[in-house]
Formats: sequence, C-alpha cells, structure tokens
Amino acid sequence: MEKLRKRDDFKTVWPLIWVWIWFAVFLPWSHAGMAVLLITEKEAAMEDAPMKAPGSKISQMEPMKGPMIIVNNPKDGESCRAPLMVDLHFETRPDSAVDLETLKVLYRKMISIDITDRIRPYATEKGIYIPEADIPKGNHTIEIRIADNRGNYSFRELVFSIQ
Repeated sequence: MEKLRKRDDFKTVWPLIWVWIWFAVFLPWSHAGMAVLLITEKEAAMEDAPMKAPGSKISQMEPMKGPMIIVNNPKDGESCRAPLMVDLHFETRPDSAVDLETLKVLYRKMISIDITDRIRPYATEKGIYIPEADIPKGNHTIEIRIADNRGNYSFRELVFSIQ
C-alpha cells in the first residue's frame, strides 16, 4: 500500500516538474532574437545637431583622465545593418574603477535625447554589450560619458549609419 501511495504522489508531481523544466529551459530562448529598441523612428527623424566647428570648446578640452571608452562595434564612421550588435569596453587606470552611476548616453540631435535608461541594463564595469540593438535607418551620433571612482570623466562620440 505504501508503494502505491508513492507512485500516486509521483504522478501528481510529475506535471509540475515538466512545467518547471519548460520555464527553466525554453523560456530564456523565447526572448532570443528580440532586438532592444535603442532609438525610435520619431527620434531618428528629428533634425541633426549642427557639426562642431574646429577649435570649438569640446575640441579644446584637456585629455580625458577617466576610463578609456573602446568601441569594438559599431566602428566610428561605419555603415551597418539593423539589428546591430553594440560592444563597448571600459578600461581604467590600475588605481581606479569604473563608476557606473556616472554613465550617461546621449543620442545627439538638435535636442540631445538621454537614452541611458535604455542602455543601463546592458552596462557593466567592463563595458556595454547589446547583442541586438534596433536602430532605424539613417545617420546616428551617440555620446557616451563615464567617470571613474576618483571623479575623472571621459566621453566618446560615435558616428555611424544604418542602411
């Protein structure tokens, strides 16, 4: 009688085990291939910001002392297709660390649009990695700013186009 009860318990629990297996194995794959919307069509259609003139205030800034922002993808000036892999790396001096609270990412148009909150889930102290970013066709300028734990800032402007 005891063996029969254990078999009946197993029959009751088995469907729950299958549900758990489905969630653990198949649910993460259901989101694979979904691109992250970084820039909307409406934002991309806005008027571009005027180009900086040589000798402007930004070009006269002191060399940046904060983390180096290394852009692996998309390369500056590159023409790409969407969805686009975004891969940036932060490198600090040996005596400092990246302060992620200072991360600021701006989409540069006539009015700069702060897209930091769209990127923050993909940012770590090592960099920013987004496997598939949805960006509309056109020319795009993105400015990335970050500081280290000593308050030293750096910025990087990235210009690329989507076909």
